[in-house]
Amino acid sequence: MSGQAVLGVEKALFLYGTSKVFEGVSLQLDAARTALVGENGAGKSTLLKCLLGELELDEGQTIKSRGLKIGYVPQDVPPGLGDRTVREVLESALPLTDGSEDWKVDVLLDEIGVSYETAQQTFGSLSGGWQRLMLIAAAAKLAEPDLLILDEPTNHLDLSNINTLESWLSDDDRLPMLIVSHDREFLERTTTRTIFLRSDGAHSFSVPFSRAREQLLH
Repeated sequence: MSGQAVLGVEKALFLYGTSKVFEGVSLQLDAARTALVGENGAGKSTLLKCLLGELELDEGQTIKSRGLKIGYVPQDVPPGLGDRTVREVLESALPLTDGSEDWKVDVLLDEIGVSYETAQQTFGSLSGGWQRLMLIAAAAKLAEPDLLILDEPTNHLDLSNINTLESWLSDDDRLPMLIVSHDREFLERTTTRTIFLRSDGAHSFSVPFSRAREQLLH
């Protein structure tokens, strides 16, 4: 299904109590690498959770292709990983759990320059940036998703790690993505489509962030 991912919402309304988080939002994700941009409080993370089925809309509907496999890396490292080894965390992303695909972890570790000794360390011993990189690598390269969703992927990353992440995401431009980020330069280099989430709905442009922003303002 890769390259044909379909996920979206139609006429979506989400309330927090009696306050509208967003209203009248319609969008569809396809084969593009899409940036989701909005001011703080615009509801980007809430919209992601609605797309993932973690929250329900108050009005409207969520659209999801049957069998669509989503890889998702949230802003914060999920709890419960710190005491597991780096290798165990990566292995948990494999589609098959019978050990037949463990060799893919070896290939990935070699590709990203992680030594055997580091792979045996606890995940919690890594820096916050490297924890994020490992989770993104697992989601993108091991889990074999049809669509990859990244929420603020450059958080806690230094410039070197951001460059590494950009390189990884560029390796396979066939993987559809939705990226939420305040790092405009990162979005410019990694996405080809931009959706602005605003109080009056979602505005979509089939160009990277800077050109999309110019079109939005004009």
